[in-house]
Amino acid sequence: MYDADIVFLLLSSPCSARFVDFLALHNAVANAGFHTVIATSPAEVGHTARRLRVLVIDGDSGGDFDPYAVTEALRRVDDAAIMLLTDAMPLASERGLYAGADVCLPRSASTDDILDALSELASASSPMQCSAPHGR
Repeated sequence: MYDADIVFLLLSSPCSARFVDFLALHNAVANAGFHTVIATSPAEVGHTARRLRVLVIDGDSGGDFDPYAVTEALRRVDDAAIMLLTDAMPLASERGLYAGADVCLPRSASTDDILDALSELASASSPMQCSAPHGR
């Protein structure tokens, strides 16, 4: 068990197919032994916590929030590492890293790759900068 909370920040509509995918990813991460929480607004995670948090941000740019602006705003939270799951837009990962994400993965990444990246972020004493789960 990791001494970190994995917070899934869902920015897309609950009616979207992306919501179902994100919920399935949440369940897979919870079943892998992580302590997980779901948030639906950046305001829910913009405060200091007692333990390291890994924020998994839904990078869907079609929702009510700009995922890059949310990433940039949440980068100011001291006790959080950020994973941004990007859409297929060109340069989405680079834009996410520039906004402050520690890890950017395509939404289509395998569950194993996402779990590997979450394990690395949750094991770190402070957030780190990397761009892919196997590219360190």
